[in-house]
Amino acid sequence: MPFFTVSAKIYYLGTKNSFRMHKRTPTFLMANLGAEVTRLLSSHARGDQKAIVGSFQRAIGIIREIESFPEMSKRKKELEILEGVIREYSSGDKNTYLVPSEQIKKYFTPFAMRVLIAQK
Repeated sequence: MPFFTVSAKIYYLGTKNSFRMHKRTPTFLMANLGAEVTRLLSSHARGDQKAIVGSFQRAIGIIREIESFPEMSKRKKELEILEGVIREYSSGDKNTYLVPSEQIKKYFTPFAMRVLIAQK
């Protein structure tokens, strides 16, 4: 059964007999954000308000952590827009961005692929 533990900014992912270390880089965090946003979108489609709130809170926490990296200062506007899109899906208000859920998922795919490639 997979498990993880956290130490500083490093995740240890693995099973009982294997471990992989993942430094919490902006790319790694963007991949995690993509997974959390996918959960939020699924919860939104099901109408599960409790799950939406939980996913939203975790997603905002990940965004704040991404913003803390100095190299992300040039991408501040992108992160602000991304947060706005996430807020709209969590609140049900889609007046500003009008981004389809499939497009949001596609946005995160390259980050997940980079993390998976880096694991090998």
